[in-house]
Amino acid sequence: KKVDQTFEAIAASDEIAEQLRIEDGFPLLMISQVMVDSDTEKPVLYSQDFLRSDYAKIHSEVDID
Repeated sequence: KKVDQTFEAIAASDEIAEQLRIEDGFPLLMISQVMVDSDTEKPVLYSQDFLRSDYAKIHSEVDID
């Protein structure tokens, strides 16, 4: 399996701002991930996360064979 990730700075929409209890337009970091099966090349998982810019911390570990 492989994971394709995108990190993007965005402004909070009304819906996301309400869920995160922040102002509309508050700066966020959006992380989109797609996991793809290496045999079939078909996506098996999709996620989209929104991180508040004032609480964000990202740790990444990559194992390269």
